[in-house]
Amino acid sequence: MARIQAGASENFDGYQYVGTFARRIMAGDGTELGLSLSKSQLMLPAEPRAMLGLRAYFVVPSGAQRAKVSFEGVADAIDRIAVDETTLPMYNLSGQRVGTGYHGIVIRGGKKMVK
Repeated sequence: MARIQAGASENFDGYQYVGTFARRIMAGDGTELGLSLSKSQLMLPAEPRAMLGLRAYFVVPSGAQRAKVSFEGVADAIDRIAVDETTLPMYNLSGQRVGTGYHGIVIRGGKKMVK
């Protein structure tokens, strides 16, 4: 069994992770596998074996018995983005951008406040 890190661009013992821009007909011989997110496993493509563009697939050596994909240590989501709200632009109620010297009701970061 070989472990392949997603996003690797090099060949690892005959295993590859390949991205494509265009629609592609995948081989049905078990050497090109897609990752099923619902079943969390590598699978042969369903008939017809057409893969849409802007996708990726795994190439495994012919005769390989097992393959496992590891996503350990790879960022797969963004929970929060820290933003210093004092650096965000301010707008008046007419939607015009205003400076720090403006007095009145302003909108900054989607929140209304009085300056």
